[in-house]
Amino acid sequence: MDQKPENNISKSRIRGLFVLAFIILVCLFIQYTIRYWAPNPDIYLHEIKEKTKDEKSDSQLNNKPANFSFNPNVISYDSLLLLGLSVRQAEQWVKYRVKGGKFYKAEDVKRLYAIDSSTYLRLLPNLTLPNQNGKDAFVSKKLVAIDINSADSIQFISLPGIGPVYAGKILRFRKNLGGFANITQVAETYGVEMSQFELARPYMRLVKPIKKLVVNETNYESLNLHPYISSQQANAIINFRKNQHPITGIADLKSMKVFSDEEIEKLLPYLSFDISK
Repeated sequence: MDQKPENNISKSRIRGLFVLAFIILVCLFIQYTIRYWAPNPDIYLHEIKEKTKDEKSDSQLNNKPANFSFNPNVISYDSLLLLGLSVRQAEQWVKYRVKGGKFYKAEDVKRLYAIDSSTYLRLLPNLTLPNQNGKDAFVSKKLVAIDINSADSIQFISLPGIGPVYAGKILRFRKNLGGFANITQVAETYGVEMSQFELARPYMRLVKPIKKLVVNETNYESLNLHPYISSQQANAIINFRKNQHPITGIADLKSMKVFSDEEIEKLLPYLSFDISK
């Protein structure tokens, strides 16, 4: 009677030893596997450092200032940025001209408090003026007014304050609108600063009429492309036409409950309520 418990205890201990041995073997296997398959942390760290170095080098290369000759009285905002000027420096440069300031000689650039001596010295070799003999040397560029609804990129670039980048943006905005209904809409172009617009505004004209949307026939995709119509508003127009009747005017637009009075006022010049027979 006394030996049975001892045998039970002995069997229990043996099972425990087997379990412990199994756990130890599993731990050794996992440790070996991790050492074999895990990447060397030193190598991994080295790769990260090299990648960071390469990215930094590429970034510095991409941000290298452009090098070209320019007239300080006509250079555009985005061209100033290409020359390596900061946004603050380029904005002050353009604002100085908007307020009537002119550069008669290279040294006049130093009047801009945002332009430090090192920036001035870097730009100096590329500063180009018609002559260098004082105020009488200044020759104003004869600018020709353009029709903002038919002008191409070259004509827009000819305006003060407008460079190639902004000319492209203006043309894309004009295309999506269907043309400009008034000159101030040019300033709504994404990225165009008011100071740039004011510089070019005296040379802008409206001649060619805008292209209107036939609101009772235009599909959802075309409505949604218009800068003044949101996807919700485009859906409301389609649903109104489908479920009620053709849109006849402002009252119908208001009844959709998705247009504010200001939005309708902006959009109205672009809408035609004609109904095809």
